[in-house]
Amino acid sequence: MTPLRSRLQNMWMCCPIRQFGAGQHVFHSNDEQTHLYSIANGALRLYHNLADGRRQIVGFAFAGDLAGADLQARHQTNGQAIVPTRLYSMSKSMFLRLVVENPKLLLGLHEALSTELAAAQELALTIGQRSSEEALAAFIVGLARRNARQGLSCAVISLPMSRRDIADYLGLTIGTVSRTFTKFKNHGLIELTKRRSLHILDIATLERLMEGTEWIR
Repeated sequence: MTPLRSRLQNMWMCCPIRQFGAGQHVFHSNDEQTHLYSIANGALRLYHNLADGRRQIVGFAFAGDLAGADLQARHQTNGQAIVPTRLYSMSKSMFLRLVVENPKLLLGLHEALSTELAAAQELALTIGQRSSEEALAAFIVGLARRNARQGLSCAVISLPMSRRDIADYLGLTIGTVSRTFTKFKNHGLIELTKRRSLHILDIATLERLMEGTEWIR
């Protein structure tokens, strides 16, 4: 762990913890943004309500991730707990005071925001250009790479979200997501468990699928 990451972790450990049950909102779109959050455990779905009543999930936040870190006047998305979730909570005013005392903290925030931007760009590519197999492979590989950045196993992926969540994130139907998971399982690429997790058995093939250089029947 880098000194900056360790400093950021220590900063959050001194903050109060808020607890949310599954389905509870941490914040709603257009709420005044008064706090930043770091997820201690659990997961959030970040989503927009579209004009036609549909839901577009724009990202997920897991343990170690930041939520509400864009420092806008108002939240740009809804943040909802997928499972029971505990968050470190820091007021925006306190964070700004800490930044004045230690400007290097901005580097940590910049890293978090850059990761969110990259994920948003990946989502746009997934919806606009990829097949269902390519999109789901990109989703799985993305979670594996996130684990690697966090120092966790790349082979065992937590999936606290539902198939509907994944469908709303990738712009697919629930049926398509379920069939594609089954296809990946039947081809020996993944193993699904009953504990909301997934074992990656062949990440190289998933990466080629994601890049559109391999196809499966």
